[in-house]
Amino acid sequence: AIKLFLDRDDVDVNAKDRWGYTSFHCACEKGHIEIVHLLLARDDVDVNLRDNLGNTGFHYAHEQHYDTLPRFIVEIGGLICIRLNIHPSELMNNAPPDIIEEIQTSINRKQQK
Repeated sequence: AIKLFLDRDDVDVNAKDRWGYTSFHCACEKGHIEIVHLLLARDDVDVNLRDNLGNTGFHYAHEQHYDTLPRFIVEIGGLICIRLNIHPSELMNNAPPDIIEEIQTSINRKQQK
């Protein structure tokens, strides 16, 4: 159902709720990697949008899931870096060095395929 919804051209995936959350913020915060993939498959999703507190979706993914789902963080970080053509250190000001290294390794693997 979500895939069918996101496949529609008339869906504004960057729409914000009253807290400034987008669908990307929600998917990242809740750990829904499949939905993150579907959103990143769209050209119009803006992964840099910030909510009313100034946080991006990746910030919430890192904050909520770093301890329990580190592979999820690496996967999201890698996908965002590839999409934006940026280095992992640009994702978050205070991302731990080990997660930056893991994300870079993930990017390298994806680019070799």
